Amino acid sequence: VVVVVVVVVVVVVVVVVRVVVVLLMLLSSSSSSRVVVESIVEVVVVVVVVVVSLVLLVIVIL
Repeated sequence: VVVVVVVVVVVVVVVVVRVVVVLLMLLSSSSSSRVVVESIVEVVVVVVVVVVSLVLLVIVIL
């Protein structure tokens, strides 16, 4: 069970890092993509919140 939580956390970190890299590439390529960047950031925030809440639920259940 602990292994599952660790795997989930690692996956989340990897996804966040990839998204950040993509955002940096977008920002460096053009400044007109602010709307896209903002929407991506919102999605990332939502995903992180959901994952954190799921992990907390798992910890509480166990």
